[in-house]
Amino acid sequence: SKTQEKQSYDKGHETRRSSAEMAKMKFDEGMNLYRAGQLDNALQAFGQAVYLDESKSRYHYSYGLLLKVFKKFKEAEQALLNAVKKSPENSDYVAELGHLYLDLGMKLRARRNFEKALSLTPDNKKALEGLATLGEEGQ
Repeated sequence: SKTQEKQSYDKGHETRRSSAEMAKMKFDEGMNLYRAGQLDNALQAFGQAVYLDESKSRYHYSYGLLLKVFKKFKEAEQALLNAVKKSPENSDYVAELGHLYLDLGMKLRARRNFEKALSLTPDNKKALEGLATLGEEGQ
């Protein structure tokens, strides 16, 4: 019946909204844990935020940064790629991806991301630092 369809539709939207709210709570919790130096717990909270709401580039970015700290490079790359895909105009996200590639010795990918970040924001500090590091390595 139409009434059942509407109730089921409403219920679905309610669930989606509450998972977005739960994701925000997890993200905020992750930020507090991060500030308190509890990085392993922060990593878990960011992972939960991403799981609950995949639409927020900030969640992916924060998760990627911490994965990188824990040297989980493949997962960090995926999280940062997701952040960039969701916010392609964010030069910090692009530059951070460049730094991940720099850490992995993938200089060409690093350079491409630094240059892309600078095309978005010509004075992006992270990207300029990355290119300087590449320059010092004689690339």
